[in-house]
Amino acid sequence: MPHPVAFQDLSFQAELRYVLSHFDPASGKVRSLDRTNPESLAREIWQTVWRLKADAPEDCLATFVELFVYKFLDDLGLMRRAGDGSDISLQYLLQLLKDRCYSYYTTHAREEIKRLFPPGADGYSVINGIVLQDSNVDHNIIFHELLQKFARFGSLRNTDSDFKRRLYESFLQESRTTQMFGQFLTPRVIVSAIYDMANVRDLPSGQNICDPASGVGGFVLEEMARDLQDQWTARANTIRPVHSWHAWEVVPKTSILAKANALVHCGDFLAEYPARVKSFASWLNKVFRCYDRSGLGSLEEMPSKKFDLVMTNPPFVVSGSRDFSRLVQRTNRRRKYYEVKSSGVEGLFVQLVVKGLKANGHAWILLPETFFLRSTDRQLRTWIYDNCKVDLLAILPEKAFYNTSKRVVIAHLQRRPRPLRGAAQRRVLESESTLLYAVGEIGETRDVRRLPTESHLPSLVASFREHQAGRDEFDDSRAVAVASSELADRDTLNLRLFWALDVARELELLPTLVDPAQQVASISRTVDALRDVISKWEQFAETVVEPSPPRATRKVALGDTTLFGVRIGRRVLKKDIYKNRTGTPLYSANVRKPFGFVAAPNAGGLAHGGFRWSIDSDWDVVPVAAGERYSITDHCGQLEIRVEGINHRYLARQVLAAGAEQGFNREYRPSLAQMRALEVELPMLEDGGFDESSMNLWASYWEQLERQEHELAEILAVQQGEVSGEAGGV
Repeated sequence: MPHPVAFQDLSFQAELRYVLSHFDPASGKVRSLDRTNPESLAREIWQTVWRLKADAPEDCLATFVELFVYKFLDDLGLMRRAGDGSDISLQYLLQLLKDRCYSYYTTHAREEIKRLFPPGADGYSVINGIVLQDSNVDHNIIFHELLQKFARFGSLRNTDSDFKRRLYESFLQESRTTQMFGQFLTPRVIVSAIYDMANVRDLPSGQNICDPASGVGGFVLEEMARDLQDQWTARANTIRPVHSWHAWEVVPKTSILAKANALVHCGDFLAEYPARVKSFASWLNKVFRCYDRSGLGSLEEMPSKKFDLVMTNPPFVVSGSRDFSRLVQRTNRRRKYYEVKSSGVEGLFVQLVVKGLKANGHAWILLPETFFLRSTDRQLRTWIYDNCKVDLLAILPEKAFYNTSKRVVIAHLQRRPRPLRGAAQRRVLESESTLLYAVGEIGETRDVRRLPTESHLPSLVASFREHQAGRDEFDDSRAVAVASSELADRDTLNLRLFWALDVARELELLPTLVDPAQQVASISRTVDALRDVISKWEQFAETVVEPSPPRATRKVALGDTTLFGVRIGRRVLKKDIYKNRTGTPLYSANVRKPFGFVAAPNAGGLAHGGFRWSIDSDWDVVPVAAGERYSITDHCGQLEIRVEGINHRYLARQVLAAGAEQGFNREYRPSLAQMRALEVELPMLEDGGFDESSMNLWASYWEQLERQEHELAEILAVQQGEVSGEAGGV
């Protein structure tokens, strides 16, 4: 038994009920729970929500997770009655009229969820950012359909742990929001390898563990996914974690998703005893904190000798780091804490990690390979060796992270009781060694598909354990031990040059001349990729059906004020917004990627939707859904649809084509006058009204084609090695 037998203890009663209900007399064993995997359900929800807001994967995820949380709480029996006595069960919501289902949910069930999981000190709860609008009749109907999908799936009480691990990365790997801040998700296979090397499972209880750039909480929640029960001590309706966890984030939406992620991971622990929810909600708010009220984000915390263990993947940003430098220089406390010169934001996080460790504390930090190559970071690298023992630098392969071809290095640091000084410095560094390891494969293909493949991560873990045991001779050619003195004080540190030249080429660390046989193999791989593309297209072409042409059309001008309203935004300078990391997105010449963030919207909130268009950039048009809010500068225009019956996605597509025919570009700019004069054809009904049904069908058809084209292009780009980007971590 996990605890002394106390029959009045409710948690013991729950465990005893589980044993009795799952005991198999034939084998004399207690059966494990049947795990459910909602992966197919997540795909269905994604496809539906993506059509509403294709450019924001994090919004698709937020929508799915909120529905997941509601369904899970309903399965636990916690969604029966709201505080005002109203019925908020899933069964009741499905009986409501479809056109008011979501409206009822927002005013009753959603408020009950917020009551169960109140906002923390940062003001954020487990839900926020759903893309649906309760005032939109169509969104109410869509919400009802989504609830039906969850109801048909069945109970979420016992969800597969692998699904929990991969849910967030499968949704967010394409997120533009995280890319803007130099952030990319850490693949779970890499998180798992770091956990194995850190030996987190065998740590003594009471450890203080932190991730100062936690994203959706992957490092904090990995152990929960592995062995949930051993992470808590439970008595009746009170639970206490074995370790003290800290997860800090700067983007509010990501921080909210992290709390929801924790609920998804830890749901099984609440399933048998839902009264623990209150205690769990309190734990959530203590662990997950959003630092969006400071320009420095979590760097504002500046801990000192506080943590036993740090595991983190900080954002990798060089562009814009001057803005952080200005913020650091504003106060004496900041200047003293971040005293070592560095060229990227990751350099500030390195200083926070090292100074935040207790003596002999351990840190696992993912850094871009360029951090070691930049001469401007030499001083910081020397400072690291003065203050820490560095016993692992593992080079990950290209494209290990989503949306980036850059290599990343896993660094393990152990804080010294006191910094190295004077003559002892060289002597100590010569006696210490650092394991360098070149990871070739990570257990999944490094493309958009992420299919299972071979992995060198288990060999990395084994080599690291050998190195810790004092062995510096390895059977694995990927592992090499180097005296720390050889690494500590170099103007630039190219880790790839510490392998023999022929070995480095064999490990694909250095370029090699391609012989004819390799060229033939490369061409064959490309041909195979083309066959895959052709097969994928043929399968798609068999299922998609082109809609019937409109029976009648009408030419309308965008300057017709009975139908449309057009305007541009106001002048905003970069110096006025560079400090803002969160808030309302501000669009400028690039109508897809925010120029920055402002406090309040000055555009959007359109009753019937519309679109944004670019004025001082390449010609582009982006549809805007009803209710979506944002701000625009004078380099961005907005068209508002003023009547019912015109589909905003169809209109945006038609305007994009019409503007291209006019030759709109950076030189021939689509000003307000030019846009008002632009004419497009819209489908009409026999009674003279707009044929919205035809527009919807054609808009969806075009979106399917565009998404298919994008997916096929990605497959070819990955095969040809054309995927590029800047690396960073969540």
